[in-house]
Amino acid sequence: MDPAYRFFVAQTPDGAAPQIRKLCGLPDDAQEHPAMLLLDLDDDGAFYASDQLEVSGATIEALTKAYEEKTITRQQMSK
Repeated sequence: MDPAYRFFVAQTPDGAAPQIRKLCGLPDDAQEHPAMLLLDLDDDGAFYASDQLEVSGATIEALTKAYEEKTITRQQMSK
C-alpha cells in the first residue's frame, strides 16, 4: 500500500526544486522566499501553498489537514 503523502525537502537550487518553484509562480530565491507546498499532480497539476515559513511536524500536519478538509485554496501550476 502506498503512503498517503511523500515528503521532499530542497535546501539547494539543484534537482526539481527550481522547476517546481517556476511552475508554481514562486520567486527563484528559495533562501529569501522559502515555501512549503503540497503538490497534487493527479489533479491536473494542482498545488496548495502553506502560509507558514517554518517547516515542522505541526505545520506539515496543518497543511495536510487543510488539504484533506478542503479549507485551503487550490492553485494551478502553469504549463
